[in-house]
Amino acid sequence: MEQHSHLRQWLRTVASLGLIVLVSMGSATSVIHADTTNQPFQITVDGAWVQGEGTSFQRNGSIMIPIRVVAEAIGATVSWIPKEQKIIMNKGQRNVQFLVGSKQALINNNEEEEIPEGPEIREGRVFIPIRIAIDSMGATIRWDASNHTAAIESFLSPTDAKEQIASIADKTILAIKNKDFTTLSKMSSREQGILFAPYSYIDQKRNIVIPHEKIAEGFDNTKTYLWGTEDGTGDPISMTFESYYKRFVYSKDFASAPKIGYNQTLGLGNSLNNVRMIYPESIIVEYYFGGFDPVYEGMDWKSVRLVFEREADTWVLVAILHNQWTV
Repeated sequence: MEQHSHLRQWLRTVASLGLIVLVSMGSATSVIHADTTNQPFQITVDGAWVQGEGTSFQRNGSIMIPIRVVAEAIGATVSWIPKEQKIIMNKGQRNVQFLVGSKQALINNNEEEEIPEGPEIREGRVFIPIRIAIDSMGATIRWDASNHTAAIESFLSPTDAKEQIASIADKTILAIKNKDFTTLSKMSSREQGILFAPYSYIDQKRNIVIPHEKIAEGFDNTKTYLWGTEDGTGDPISMTFESYYKRFVYSKDFASAPKIGYNQTLGLGNSLNNVRMIYPESIIVEYYFGGFDPVYEGMDWKSVRLVFEREADTWVLVAILHNQWTV
């Protein structure tokens, strides 16, 4: 579909440069081995489709996927050290190391673990077992045989995320709806303030961050900011906080949205979603409308994403991301 064209092009570029992994699905291995159809499958991270065409296949019942695509989607980085034939994955304080030809993985620099398949090089690419790689990054893999999908949950599962954040998220979205900026300030990060992105892609060099102490000013803050650029035209989004709020924060009654996703991506377009790379151990709550005018067949969907991180033993708001169909 057209909505995946930009993503597929990007994924092909990443795949051409990246490593390849051999998937071992742990307890679900028997399910995969029972599948001999070689039917194409999908990889999702937090509900978002991340795999391009032609990049996945099976070998002896095991799934093969490009590691960099998945690693970046869960907020991890991958390094290849040719001299030592070593692969290293890092995410925050977590890391795992593999050596080509060895069936030992080193987790967090001190714990060795046996792995079912050692890394190997084929046609200039390195294959590693994804189960231990994903597990060591604090993520999980669930194999959905009926939909032929390998679903990766990068941090907390949707159920666990909802349990931890639902009441805080409800209070936050109501504060946004009611323009209660005093409460919103109390919900925000004292250290980071709140980052505002007009679309799903976060540009830390250009997106505006309003400090914690200025959030309470609300619309009394009449400064004109350059929030980013317009999708399609590239024109500057230059406006006051009040104007930005009306167009890119609470453009719909999101507190009454029919769907809410907790660490799940509901709104899928062709704009890259890098929120997990920027905030790898966050809870992301998405308030989603699937569309408004039937003539557009859902392409007029809109959502707002609230991003929460732990700070002083509580969850605080660090980013508000507006999301919609982009060209």
